[in-house]
Amino acid sequence: MDHLQEKKFLKAAAAVLVLCVSVLLISISFTVFFSVILLAIIGAAAWGVFLYNGIVSRKHFNDETFRELISNLRSHADTASKIAETLGTIKGRTLEEEHAAETFGKAAVFLDSALREAANDQCENTFTELASCLDRMASASAGLTLYLTDSPAMRDHMTVLNQIDRFRAEESAEKKMINTFNIQAADYNAAISTFPSSLIARHFNLAVKVPMIDCSGEVHGG
Repeated sequence: MDHLQEKKFLKAAAAVLVLCVSVLLISISFTVFFSVILLAIIGAAAWGVFLYNGIVSRKHFNDETFRELISNLRSHADTASKIAETLGTIKGRTLEEEHAAETFGKAAVFLDSALREAANDQCENTFTELASCLDRMASASAGLTLYLTDSPAMRDHMTVLNQIDRFRAEESAEKKMINTFNIQAADYNAAISTFPSSLIARHFNLAVKVPMIDCSGEVHGG
């Protein structure tokens, strides 16, 4: 091979080498680029799953707390009804005592009705009614204790008085349950209202806020 042919060969070899290196670099660049894109997609999907699970977990805890609250309140209303029935059989009460017992019985009936509505439809209107009935029940039980504790007609009915005392004590525990429900509802409402969780919530039809019941008989949110 003469000198001229050798130079042509070296130029061709250099060109082929440059082309191979260029193809290799381009391939590596595309591989890295697509790998980064793929990792970003996987990361975004994992993050979305994490956000979705967080929202669903909050909703699950809130629903469980609500079911437990409704169950306890229903038991509370049943106890109130039984107390009211027993009071109706006691003779010799004053008009004030009769009125207190009657008010207590009516409050128990209204609470039972509100509980049934709230259990079937967790919306602001039914929660407002439930809150109002809880407030009415608390007021009625306070009035009942005030009038009947020292009543001459109740001296031989200590069992009922003890039931009333336990009933009043249960109200404190139920207020704590309501407070727990409110905290969880607020946490859920914040989660579905904050970006980017709000996008996940809307996509999976989880963006409905949960009303909150406070112990004074008012409702906020929803």
